[in-house]
Amino acid sequence: MRVDPSRGPLLRLLDHHDSGYFNLPDAALAARAAVVRMEAFVAGVAEPDIDAARENLTDGLADAARTGGKWPTAAAVAKTTAAKHEATELRQSASEALDKLANALAATLSDEHGIVTRCLRPAHDAAVAEARSAVEEITTAGADPLDVLQATAVAVRKDLQEPREALGHAGQVYFATVDARYRLVTAVGGQQRDGNGEFAWCRNLAQLWPGHGYHGAVPPWPTDDSSALFLWRLAAADLWMPTRDEADEAWDAAHADGLARAANARRAGVGGVFVGR
Repeated sequence: MRVDPSRGPLLRLLDHHDSGYFNLPDAALAARAAVVRMEAFVAGVAEPDIDAARENLTDGLADAARTGGKWPTAAAVAKTTAAKHEATELRQSASEALDKLANALAATLSDEHGIVTRCLRPAHDAAVAEARSAVEEITTAGADPLDVLQATAVAVRKDLQEPREALGHAGQVYFATVDARYRLVTAVGGQQRDGNGEFAWCRNLAQLWPGHGYHGAVPPWPTDDSSALFLWRLAAADLWMPTRDEADEAWDAAHADGLARAANARRAGVGGVFVGR
């Protein structure tokens, strides 16, 4: 997989890492460092000015003709020409090396299973636990978590400053992990069976939104405020951070009856034997 190092969607994972939302494998960070060093090298390759060297030679020849002085040689032009050729070759080879390094970086960031299980899931689960603890602390103090979260820091009571900060940070980490999972799954080809994302971020979407997957269905959660959305999910959803295989397995289990009926219908069409559950 080839990745444009300035716009590759997987590189958003590195932004999330740099923000401290979750860790990434050492191999990915080392690959990113190699790309950065190569980019700096390419940018530092000098571009000799052959036109300026030729102009200097022309001026020198004219001066020698006027004054009877020593004729200049073309050594400077030849040297500049050689340097320009070397710089061109160096830039091209460095550009090809940069492509290889960018592809190697993309490969380290495409380990969907490893990054989900070792990097995103721990950060996701810790953020959810931290957020639910903060919500409990705020509600126990008689305040509304959404009001506290949306208020400016100076407007929040002193005893609620710490849980407010924890809740806000947890929300940032949560959405960063969800975004990263989506990018990873998309990069490796998307879900095989849970194509509508029924199990992409929670285990109970069918109960929360019975119309999920139907064209025009309106979700039951807030859609114009990320803070309200986060709190809604915390309260209502059975949140999880599955690998692509785990989401597909959950979908298979939830739709086993429908799959069996479809299989029996196909068998009936060709005179096959029914399979029951």
